[in-house]
Amino acid sequence: RIRNNYQLPPASITTHETISGVVTKVEKADVFRMKHAPFVYSLVSTTDFDNLPDDQTLQIKLAGIDGMDRDKTETLLPPGKAINVQLIGHSTCDQKIIMGLVWPRFRPFASSVNLQLISQGWAKAAKLDNRILELHFPNVLAQMKRQESISRMFRRGKWDESRPGIGWSIIKGIGSVFSLIKALVRGK
Repeated sequence: RIRNNYQLPPASITTHETISGVVTKVEKADVFRMKHAPFVYSLVSTTDFDNLPDDQTLQIKLAGIDGMDRDKTETLLPPGKAINVQLIGHSTCDQKIIMGLVWPRFRPFASSVNLQLISQGWAKAAKLDNRILELHFPNVLAQMKRQESISRMFRRGKWDESRPGIGWSIIKGIGSVFSLIKALVRGK
């Protein structure tokens, strides 16, 4: 069993291996901790994930995304959930954190937590930390960018029109420009 990020073999990161484990806690909107468990049934007796020390868990950042809502990440990754993580590389912001593509155990990659957060509008495709995804996983990165544009277009999650932001104000501004042009054309 791999206890923490320092015990993770460097070859497992460069070869993009997949590891299994159980979520212990969500720290940020795109960073969580997991306990490595090659056999999930070995953790059935462990229910107190909050009191696990940090030196017994792996710190993982959801690769390719910038999370915008910690609560939504917690609903997709509750403590005790069995997951698979495909290791991508070290984060450029913090070398201690490992980036990974995450999906529920015994599910296909299409149910990826990274993609779900983007498609629901609670995360956006990251501008930083994507060089490894661009090199080794270009289709995944393209899918993330496509999902972000769809969630923005349909105003899902944080892109909702009831929460005005830059994007919605631009759309309203364009609408008022068109109405001004119509008024000028009618006046002539």
